[in-house]
Amino acid sequence: MLALPLGTEASANYANFLNLMGNSYLKTALYKKPIMYVDVLEAFWNTAVVEDMVDENGTTNQVVSCTIKAVSITFNAADVNDALGLPNKDLVDPPIDDEIRAFLTFINYADKVDLARLNTKHLSKEWSFMFDTIIRVFTCRKTGWDQIPVVAQKIVHSLAYGTKLDVGKLILRELSTRLISPMDMRGNEIFLPRFIQSILDHKAKDLNKLE
Repeated sequence: MLALPLGTEASANYANFLNLMGNSYLKTALYKKPIMYVDVLEAFWNTAVVEDMVDENGTTNQVVSCTIKAVSITFNAADVNDALGLPNKDLVDPPIDDEIRAFLTFINYADKVDLARLNTKHLSKEWSFMFDTIIRVFTCRKTGWDQIPVVAQKIVHSLAYGTKLDVGKLILRELSTRLISPMDMRGNEIFLPRFIQSILDHKAKDLNKLE
C-alpha cells in the first residue's frame, strides 16, 4: 500500500509530498547541515580509497578509507547510516525492477517505462518534485538532473511504500563512482559534501582543529 495518498488534494499542492519526506526515515539526511570545512573535505577527496570487503557470510560490502591531517579514518555503510540518522535495523531489500515498473505505472508515468531512460518530464509535477529532490540530495551528478537513476528509483519507491532501505550502502555506491583511481582523474569537484562532512564528524571529532 502506498504511504502517500493520491488524488485531487495531492495534485493541488505539494503538502503531502513535503510531509512524507519530512517525516520519513530520510528526514535527518535530507535536512542535516554540518559546518563544512574545505581543508577537511579536500583532504578526504584527495586520499579516499574505496575497497570491496567480503564478510563471513560471503556478502561484499564497500569500505572507504582516508587520511585527514595524519588521522586515518575508515567507514562502511553502517557508519554512513549512523552519521546521517538513517536506520541500520528493520531494513528491506531494494525493490526489484518489476516492482519499480509497477510503481511507475501506478503513478501514471506518461511514457514507456524503460528503467534505463526514465525522465522526470513524464511525471506529474508533484512526483517530479519528489524525484528531483532525491536525485539532488543522494546522487553524485553535475548534469542530467531530469534523468532518474536507479538509486532515486529505489529510494522514492521506499518512501512511497513506507519501507526502509540501507541508504548508507546506496550512498557508498554513488561515492565509489567518483572516488576513482588514479586519484588525479577525480578532478577537484567534491560530491556529496554534506554527507562526507557528517560522516567524518561522526568518526573523528574536531578534525578542523588539527594541524
